[in-house]
Amino acid sequence: MAAHLPTTAPPRHCEQKPAPGGPARPTRAAGAGPRVTSKQAGAAIASARRIVRILNDFDQDPDVAAEFAAVAPNGRRNIAWSEFCRGRADADQLAQALLDGTAAPIPHVVRGPVHAADVAGRNSDSYVVMYVARNPVHIDGKPVRLRVAVRSNQPDWIGATTRSGQVLGYGYWQLFPTDPAKALRQGWIELQLWVKQPWQATRWDTDGTTITLPEPRTTPRPAPAPAPAPAPAAERHVPPPVAAAPPGPDTASEATCTLSPQPDAPRAETKPELELGAPAEHQENAPQHPAPPTASAPPNPAPPPPPRPPVAVPPLPPPVPDASERRTRFARWLDSARRSRCT
Repeated sequence: MAAHLPTTAPPRHCEQKPAPGGPARPTRAAGAGPRVTSKQAGAAIASARRIVRILNDFDQDPDVAAEFAAVAPNGRRNIAWSEFCRGRADADQLAQALLDGTAAPIPHVVRGPVHAADVAGRNSDSYVVMYVARNPVHIDGKPVRLRVAVRSNQPDWIGATTRSGQVLGYGYWQLFPTDPAKALRQGWIELQLWVKQPWQATRWDTDGTTITLPEPRTTPRPAPAPAPAPAPAAERHVPPPVAAAPPGPDTASEATCTLSPQPDAPRAETKPELELGAPAEHQENAPQHPAPPTASAPPNPAPPPPPRPPVAVPPLPPPVPDASERRTRFARWLDSARRSRCT
């Protein structure tokens, strides 16, 4: 009787680069049938459990076990049941093959009696069902205790609430720690399977007793700093308007502009100086510049703005004498000419 093995994903590190002692991902043979669905996979695991229970009734008789075989997802057929399925008495053989790098690149079934079930992980967010194998593995010729662990992030998938009965896990098993030297120093190594699908593990012969598992702990995140509340309109600080300060004693000379008279213009007909910003009635011939708006000074007036550079103002044109002035000058000239002739 052959049992068809459902497809399951190997460990991630096996997909990228097979680690020493880990199985390689099987390649799918050309012409192989379609992959089984999760429903068919669940049926296959149920069949494996039934075969295990039949063999238990025969005390795991090798002759009876030889009547069963398995078909791997990569198309490999007639896999001996003793090679495909391991128990407490021979789980060390699979672990040793993983250590030596000689394990067949197929998923395996490992079964056994449950000795412990509990929460695991730093944050109590994973769960484990395990037992201690009967025989140790050997690293550098020294025996190292072996424990078989089925782990998952979902406690119901592995029946983590009871420490009784049997457990069976199907998939790509791996060793932890992966460093044999570390396992040798600590004196134990774990043959473990992380269950990623609910059909990868099954339990039976439980006695109904349950344990209460603690809730996973979550690391509290620091609360974000509250945003400052907007101040009421009455409390908001509005900078006072800056008043146009009159020029001080140090800036008076820079705020004015001296207009030079024309050389030929009479002295009496020119204005010696024009102050910018003077009232309009005193600016007879100057361009009209609007005066800057002024405001009442606040209680704490702001410092005066920096002095502005002098503004270049073109000189005024020379005054044009009127007709009477021209006649007067001509008469004086005529009188002068007449006197010169008489002399």
